[in-house]
Amino acid sequence: MDQNNTCGAAAFNFWPIIIFVYINVLPKAIEHKAMPIIFADDTSILVTNPNNIQFQSDLNVVFGQLN
Repeated sequence: MDQNNTCGAAAFNFWPIIIFVYINVLPKAIEHKAMPIIFADDTSILVTNPNNIQFQSDLNVVFGQLN
């Protein structure tokens, strides 16, 4: 007869805590050039600029801040 014995603490999932921290820190991590749009577990970052060259520069800055 095969018995499965387990011992130790119950498994705990850290993903909800990590997502909560990420969502709370994200608006502070991005400068005024972008606006995060956060809804539940979906996040978008809005970057606008009428000048194409400046728009590309703003995107590079924002993605640099996220890394």
